[in-house]
Amino acid sequence: MGRGEAGASHALRDPREAEIAAVVEAAGGDAQALIAGLLRLPGLTPEALLGGAFEAQAARILRDMLARGMVAAIAGEAV
Repeated sequence: MGRGEAGASHALRDPREAEIAAVVEAAGGDAQALIAGLLRLPGLTPEALLGGAFEAQAARILRDMLARGMVAAIAGEAV
């Protein structure tokens, strides 16, 4: 379900893999929908972080990761 920098897929190996996979599939590549879905998985994110600056920033970073890859996104954040 995961993807490496070169695009190869790998197992997520997470106890909530099925829940996460369902959110990923439902989001269909839309970073905002993916972040919103993941953050709203039961017991994952404190209510105070939902819908505000944290969620917007997470979606922005995820869009960058999806567009440019993880290495480039991390390098961009390290500036």
